[in-house]
Formats: sequence, C-alpha cells, structure tokens
Amino acid sequence: MKRGLLRDQAIREAVDQCIEQDILAEYLKENYQEVLSMLDFEYDAELEREVLAEEAHAQGLEQGLERGLELGHAQGLEQVALHMLIDKQDPAYIIRITGVTAERLGVLQQELVDSST
Repeated sequence: MKRGLLRDQAIREAVDQCIEQDILAEYLKENYQEVLSMLDFEYDAELEREVLAEEAHAQGLEQGLERGLELGHAQGLEQVALHMLIDKQDPAYIIRITGVTAERLGVLQQELVDSST
C-alpha cells in the first residue's frame, strides 16, 4: 500500500495486487465487492466495550436473580422450620421436610429460646 492513500483506495489496491499476483485471484474476482466490504470494516473499540459491558451486566443480573431466588427459597424453608419448632415438631421430621441442616436447626432452636427469655 502506498502512503497517503485513502482507506478505500488502499483496500482496492491491495485486493487488485492480490489478483495480479494470483493470490486467491479467482475467489477475489468472483467476490470482489463482498471482499471490499469485509475489508472496509472498521474496528470500533468503544462499541466493543459497550457490547461487552452490556453482556456482563445481563449475565450479572441473571446470576443475581438466580442467587436471590436460592436465598429466598432457603429463607422460606427456614421460616417453615421455625414454625415447626414452635409447633414442637420432631427435629428429625423438620430436617427431612425442610432440608434445613441439623446445625442450622440447632441455631433456630437457640434463637427461639433466646427470644423467649
């Protein structure tokens, strides 16, 4: 490419030079305009950053929603376990029904004792 050529001219000259040197000549002749269009594509770093930021934001929202639902579900099960403790249900039964760990059930029992004193 010669210095000072406009971008479009430089691209055309490069493609023409490839054809003259029989580098992908047949393909370039058959797809000349398409090749020129593809080579004229300008990389836009700012646009790429924006797209990546949007994708990361969407992924973060999705992960946050999933985590929030998991936490909400776990908190709901703890509330059920707490009410079952208040109703004096068997701890093994509470664990089996709610999936709350024995350790967490012990903490909930202690919280009930502490709140009643």
